[in-house]
Amino acid sequence: SLEDIPAATARARFDPTVTVVEDAAYAAALKNDLDSSLPRTAPGKALVLQSDPTELAYSVSARLSRPSLGFDPSECHEGIMLTDSNHCAIRAQERGLYKTVRSKLSLTVGRRSYFEMFVHRSSSAGGICVGLSTRELPLSCLCGTRPNSIGFNTSGNVVRTVHGNPEYTPFGDEHSGHHMTGCSVGVFCVLTESSEDTLLCKRKAFMQFFVNGVLMVTVDDFEFLGSMDVFPTLSLFARDARVYSLFSADHMIHSKSLPEGEPIYALDGEQVHRESDNTPQSLGLEIPCG
Repeated sequence: SLEDIPAATARARFDPTVTVVEDAAYAAALKNDLDSSLPRTAPGKALVLQSDPTELAYSVSARLSRPSLGFDPSECHEGIMLTDSNHCAIRAQERGLYKTVRSKLSLTVGRRSYFEMFVHRSSSAGGICVGLSTRELPLSCLCGTRPNSIGFNTSGNVVRTVHGNPEYTPFGDEHSGHHMTGCSVGVFCVLTESSEDTLLCKRKAFMQFFVNGVLMVTVDDFEFLGSMDVFPTLSLFARDARVYSLFSADHMIHSKSLPEGEPIYALDGEQVHRESDNTPQSLGLEIPCG
């Protein structure tokens, strides 16, 4: 009760004579947000997203998460802006083709790993690609169009490089336009050492790509050459596209669709529970596409 609060503490907390110092930088950012479609401050974000409760819920969740579980600002193309504690990637540059960003944390060799991304994109044309890459992939290139990278593209293709040339393998119907608005894309991966030769290190990758918990394609014959770390990767071509990282086990929605067997882990080493009660509805979200 208030009676239990010492008088000195009460005065320190509620003294009306204490001078309030306004944060000029924050006030300026808030003012700029009122005229911007890409807000950075929490009030500005809430104002822009007030008609979209699904994305607003993801934005709030992202701001409460650790930046280390988001995208890496040092591995981000200048044409992509990171907001919401580095958990939201937005294509902000009009010129050029694909812009790429990698996660802060890499996959662990020998561990069954899983991560998700929530794709919220505008109706403007252009593709989105979710995949894996090493730092050898230039940030100005589509994931999969260079060695040691592979991507799942909204064009309905698995993108990878074979004998030095990009190869696009169809796996189903095109997931473009409004069909990819409000979708969760999940990637399950197991990296295993496939060569005992220390001079010619190879890691075999078994991967499964999901959309809203539905398995779309399995890739079991891809190899990463060398010993460089492998990172979840996002490539954006769609203008004003917004993609949220769901790299924490607590934020994943479709873990029930993962294969049975040994434990599966998020990027930070936390175990992903298949019996999680997380659903779009339980998190206050509505995912429109099936």
